[in-house]
Amino acid sequence: MMHVNWLPVRSGFNPFFDWEEEEKRTKNAQVPVEIVETDKALMISLDIPGVRKEDFSLEIKNNELLLSWSRKSVEIKEGNLIRSEKAYGDFIKSFKLADQIDQDKIQAKFEAGVLVIGLPKMEKPSRKIEIES
Repeated sequence: MMHVNWLPVRSGFNPFFDWEEEEKRTKNAQVPVEIVETDKALMISLDIPGVRKEDFSLEIKNNELLLSWSRKSVEIKEGNLIRSEKAYGDFIKSFKLADQIDQDKIQAKFEAGVLVIGLPKMEKPSRKIEIES
């Protein structure tokens, strides 16, 4: 099984991922990843063409979002393969989740070779603070 790590692009500090820990575990990225933050959620988008929805597994374990999938090689019936830059086999990609992510509300959608994972942020309840005299 091949473990595919990812290299986060830093434009600033993001409190929802442990960048230093991810960089220690990261060597290269074979699957393009985009992470977009809004006021209410983080959206992770991965380009994974040539894989069916049924070939994915997405789970949370020890505060990590674990994505695994298989990509089977295509059998060449005629001719000789001269060059291949495609990766085949079993893959795992992981994202360390911060406490601010509402793990019970994570959603995923796969369409046209793109997997989008929504990571909602927990709502912070507001409270009134009494001022003493």
